Amino acid sequence: MTERQEISSDELVQRLSVEPAFGFFVDLSDHVVVGDVDLSGRALCGLDFSNTRFSGAVSFAGSLFRGISWFRSVEFCDHANFDDVCFFNDARFDDCRFNEGADFNSAEFRGIAAFDNCEAIGRLNLNRALANGNFSVQGAKLRAGAQLKGATIVGGLWSSGLLGGSAFADPNCEVYGRIQR
Repeated sequence: MTERQEISSDELVQRLSVEPAFGFFVDLSDHVVVGDVDLSGRALCGLDFSNTRFSGAVSFAGSLFRGISWFRSVEFCDHANFDDVCFFNDARFDDCRFNEGADFNSAEFRGIAAFDNCEAIGRLNLNRALANGNFSVQGAKLRAGAQLKGATIVGGLWSSGLLGGSAFADPNCEVYGRIQR
């Protein structure tokens, strides 16, 4: 495993303050981000946060993710806010950990939304979220459960091995594609 490099929240914001361009991404993998991060309302290019730890609260609320977004094996030590975001491409949260829960209320996933094997100690909120591609939570551990009131999953729901995901059977969550349990 690669040793993580420390980066301040201000430096992180600066590195992500680039004009989004097709095929371009910012590699911020293998870091420890010190302090709270506020990237609310930004247009972001593709990014790779794989194996990064956010020590403080994180807000991407209202942001547009214009490229593939890699959050694989990321640890969010404090609350993560992804309310009202739009992922134009795949959003990969495989093997990540939300220590204080996460909000994806009214989020739009235009590509794959993958939360395979992630762990959420706090609640995972996806109220009114829209997933146009596959939504996958295979092997996820949702310790405080999930909320999906008014959510719509078009591309199918993949949830085999899911622990604590009774909300995925919520009658207020519509699933139009295949359901794999």
